[in-house]
Amino acid sequence: MAVADMRIKRAEQDIENLRATQTALMDRVDSFSDTLEETRDIAAENRTRLDRVEVRLDRVEARLDRVEELCLENRAILLAIADHLDLTYEKPS
Repeated sequence: MAVADMRIKRAEQDIENLRATQTALMDRVDSFSDTLEETRDIAAENRTRLDRVEVRLDRVEARLDRVEELCLENRAILLAIADHLDLTYEKPS
């Protein structure tokens, strides 16, 4: 085999190795791309869920605020009744 033929054969092998490496790299890039897309979709779903949880928490907080207002109103009414009846109110220890 001539030296030129050996060089051509070696160059062809190098080209095939480069193609195989390129294919492997593109497969990895595609895999990373798929993973990133899935992660983005999951993050979007989680954002939607968090938004719903925040809405519920806002509702619960509003209800708790209303309960606190009612408790303060009831306390004021009970203290007024106790004062009217000349009852002494002692805070529990």
